[in-house]
Amino acid sequence: MAMRAEIGRVYAAARKRTPAGAAIAVLALGTHEAWIAAGQGASPDPALQLDLGTVSTARRHFHHAPPTAIELESAIHAIEEEVMRARSLAPRGAPLFTASGAIRDMAWAGGKDSPREATVSIEDVEALFHRLADTVQGAPVSRAGMPVDAEFAATLTILRELLHHLGFPSVTVLRGESRDSDAWAPGSS
Repeated sequence: MAMRAEIGRVYAAARKRTPAGAAIAVLALGTHEAWIAAGQGASPDPALQLDLGTVSTARRHFHHAPPTAIELESAIHAIEEEVMRARSLAPRGAPLFTASGAIRDMAWAGGKDSPREATVSIEDVEALFHRLADTVQGAPVSRAGMPVDAEFAATLTILRELLHHLGFPSVTVLRGESRDSDAWAPGSS
């Protein structure tokens, strides 16, 4: 229930920032699941739960730090499959909003000035992903300039696949709109 409540809080905050009637989408990314919802009105349409959490995806696919190329390819394939379930739900080109602490941390690692609130473009995510891929291919970890642990790799890969396959140009990380979604334990939703 907590993740559904987060969707409602983030949707309400995002709605205040966008013109009435404009399509928006929201993402709640937790440790063991993700929820996505979209809408044009005061409340979102029904949300969809995805089996894509930062910890669960990391445990399922990444057994090395940095991940191996095979682990990364396996994760991409599995995440794509799960993301495609939300294809009809998400309005292409709509703004995507989240309050995810993991995505906030990723934005900060990517060089955004404020780790509290930032808009991260698909190009920003792709640049971070290329840094991860370079490390996976043998570049020194110190050159990545970002975490290369399993949870960071999972967060980055989940967000990359969501943006690419659902047609979101960016994600705006809102500050102070919900509790840190990464702090939720299994079974809390």
